[in-house]
Amino acid sequence: MKIKRNFWIVLFASFIAVISGIYFQNTFLLRFAYLMILILLIGVIWTYLSLEGIQYKRTSRESRMECGQVFAESYELKNISRFPKLWLQIEDRSELPSQAASRLVTRIQPHQIRYFESLTVLTQRGEILLGPTEILSGDPFGFFQKSRSIPAVSKLVVLPLVLSLENLITRKGNLSGSKARRESFSEITPNAGGVRDFKPGDSFSRIHWKTSARKQSWMVKEFDQDPHSDIWLFLDADQKKHFRLGRALEPRILLPREAFHFDPQKILPSDSFEYSVSIAASLSSYFLLEGRGIGLICKGQQLITIPPERGERQRYKLLENLAYIQPQGDLAFSALIQSHSDMLVKGNSVILISATNDPELVLVTDLIIRKGIPVSFFRIDPRSFGNVETDDQFLGELDRKGISFTSIHVDEDLEKAIQSQFWKFPVRTKYFL
Repeated sequence: MKIKRNFWIVLFASFIAVISGIYFQNTFLLRFAYLMILILLIGVIWTYLSLEGIQYKRTSRESRMECGQVFAESYELKNISRFPKLWLQIEDRSELPSQAASRLVTRIQPHQIRYFESLTVLTQRGEILLGPTEILSGDPFGFFQKSRSIPAVSKLVVLPLVLSLENLITRKGNLSGSKARRESFSEITPNAGGVRDFKPGDSFSRIHWKTSARKQSWMVKEFDQDPHSDIWLFLDADQKKHFRLGRALEPRILLPREAFHFDPQKILPSDSFEYSVSIAASLSSYFLLEGRGIGLICKGQQLITIPPERGERQRYKLLENLAYIQPQGDLAFSALIQSHSDMLVKGNSVILISATNDPELVLVTDLIIRKGIPVSFFRIDPRSFGNVETDDQFLGELDRKGISFTSIHVDEDLEKAIQSQFWKFPVRTKYFL
């Protein structure tokens, strides 16, 4: 229980009234002092009972959402006591930027339940604890205040902003990896490579009926992977190479009538790394939905190496890893690529996403292209994000080596910028994604 300033004022006034009443033998002052003391005692009892029988619960249907989507959360406040509650102040201490659960609730009758909800536009990726929640109440005179903290029982994983990409031009070249890979593959693809004996757990939809009838035993089809090449995403998380402008996003709370007409916004802070993560998430989602195999290599808080795979499981695996990555790496981007160059084989494709001005990156990229591996380079322009260093020499080296790249600037339309990269054809090589 917290004692507020009004208590000390009334207590001091009561003390003065008692002293004055005794000294001047004034009955009115003594009765006034007794009345003030009685009000203080009522305030103590009122405050003690103000949170008795109060139950609070917050729930949400989703545990994973993407930046720019609307997060809906429901709240239930129940008074199971026999006494009404004059007012309750709910303070949301969660990591949601809008703290939408904070509100004032008044006149809660005995055994009454109040329901309310909030709609919040998610603007920051990562893990968000939905709590704790602090409930405050007190007496009507403002003498005391009582609080209770309700710990968080659930969390929300906010995935990076995924852009709606369409019709990316990915021309084919002389890729040695474009031949069908004859290996057992659990997913159904358009390329049937043969048949084998039925095993427990095989789906009946994979049974090859003609062969089964001819051999008088159950036979199922085997599938080859799609002959397109796998794609490696290299994301630069070097803490020395990313910059952020001082502008902050304003948290936004929607009214229920607005949620039905709300389209996911392209919400990105003025941070070069957040732009990089959004590009990586958008490209991985697009190519995985197109049936390509995508892998990720990044050195942030720790080294992340995810081999190329396909399917929805790989998509969420990549997005969840991208949701937690922070620009806290201590390894130069060129060194990261060079240390994993043995994993790149002819038939693969490489996508680089970085804001670096390191000349070593030009040399490493040139060596990859010479091996017949196509490279797409998304370069986040550090000057537009507040870096004062010049990058003319770095850009000149890229042009001299004939390395195709796309510069990304702050507040730029990322969908158009990504689209423009796949319309560019490298000068020095005929290999494409």
